[in-house]
Amino acid sequence: TSGGGYIRLKGGNIEVHCPGEVSVKGASHALSGPASTSLPTPSFKPPQPCNYQAADAAHAGAASAPYPD
Repeated sequence: TSGGGYIRLKGGNIEVHCPGEVSVKGASHALSGPASTSLPTPSFKPPQPCNYQAADAAHAGAASAPYPD
C-alpha cells in the first residue's frame, strides 16, 4: 500500500482502491461494463383482502372497566 491505495490480486479478481483519482494510461483500453441476465418473473398468489378491524376502548366496553391497582 502507498498513501492508502492498493492493488489486490486474489482468487482471479483484481481490486484497485485509492483514496483519490485513478489514472489509467495506455494506447487503448477495453473497459467492459457489468454483465446482466434475464430472470423469469416469479408468480405470486392473487392479493387477498385484509379483514382488519380496530375499535377504541369506549366502543369495546372497556371504558368502564376498573383499572387494577
